[in-house]
Amino acid sequence: MHVSAQIVAFFSPLLGLVSAVAAAPAASTSGNWVAHDLGTLGGDNSFARDINDAGRIVGESGTAAGETHAFVYIPETGGMRDLGTLGGNRSMAVAISNSGVVVGVSSANSSNYCGRAMMWDSYNGQSSILPDLDPSNPYGCSNPSDVNDQRIVVGSSGDYAVRWVHGAVISFGVEGYAKAINERNQVLIWNRIENRDYLWENDVLTPIPDYSGTSSALQINVVGQIAGYTPSGSYPGWILDRGVFTQLASLGGSSLPFGINNQGDVVGQGDDSSYSVSSAVLWTADGHRTVNLGSLLQGCTFSAAFGINAKRTVVGVAYLNDRMHAIQWVETGAP
Repeated sequence: MHVSAQIVAFFSPLLGLVSAVAAAPAASTSGNWVAHDLGTLGGDNSFARDINDAGRIVGESGTAAGETHAFVYIPETGGMRDLGTLGGNRSMAVAISNSGVVVGVSSANSSNYCGRAMMWDSYNGQSSILPDLDPSNPYGCSNPSDVNDQRIVVGSSGDYAVRWVHGAVISFGVEGYAKAINERNQVLIWNRIENRDYLWENDVLTPIPDYSGTSSALQINVVGQIAGYTPSGSYPGWILDRGVFTQLASLGGSSLPFGINNQGDVVGQGDDSSYSVSSAVLWTADGHRTVNLGSLLQGCTFSAAFGINAKRTVVGVAYLNDRMHAIQWVETGAP
C-alpha cells in the first residue's frame, strides 16, 4: 500500500463530492502508462498518499478558503470528497485500508499544530477521534501512519509507538513510532532511543538487519516483504525478503521506496546521477523493470510515488507549474 508524516467525536456525513478543478483530469501518456492529475478541492496544491485495491485514493488538498483538508478520491465519480477538519484549518489522510477505512490527523483550532488522530469511513461518512495516551492533553499529539483491514491502526501518541484496537490506544512500550502494519498484524517500529527499526509480532521485537549501514524500514506487505533504504552513502533502496536483501536499481542516484503491494511491486522516488531530477519510480516484483513514472510528466523535475495497489495503480505527487499536484499513474497494458 503506502508510506507515510494532525471538538467533536464524530462528523456528520462527509461533505458533498467536490469535483477536480479541471472539468476532466489532465493526462499524460507514455508507453504502457498514463498519468492523471487528480485536481484539488479548490486550492492550489494537492498530495496523494495512498490507494486501496478498489482504487480509492487519500491525501490532502488546498481549499478555496486557503485551508488544507484531507480528501478521499472516489474513482466511480472521478472527484475528491472533502473529509473536513475538527474545526481547525488543517487535516490530512495518510492511509486507507481495502475495507475503506481512512486514517489521518486533524487540527481542532487554528493554533493546534499537534493534531488529533482520526479515523474516517470512506463509504458511510462517519468519522471518529482516536484516543491519546495522555487523555489530559486537550489537543492531543497523535499521528496514525497505517491501518489494516482489521481496523487496527498504528502510529504514535506523545512520545510512544502505539496501536489503536477497537477504539482503545495501546502502547508498544517503545519511544518512537509505528510506521506500518500488514494483514498479519506485523508492525514496523522505529525506536527513537536506539535509532533503530524493529519488526513487532506477537509481542516480540526483532531488530531489522543492517544493509550497508543503518537500515530504515518503511513498509511491509502481507507476505512479510519489507521495503526500505539505507540513509547513508548513495542512499540505496532495498527489499528484505526472508532475511535476504535485494537492492533496487537506481536512476543514477539515491532510491527511496515508499510503498509496496502484496505482490511485491515497489514504488518510491529515484534521483538522477546529478541529483537535479527526482522522479517517481516503480520497481516491478519480478525485478526486470524499473519504470520512471516521473518521465511521463513533461518538464517535471520533482515527483514521488507513495502508494500502489494490487492492480499496480500508483499514486503520489508531482511539482508542476509551481504547484504540487496529486497524481495517479495507471498501467494501460502489458509490456
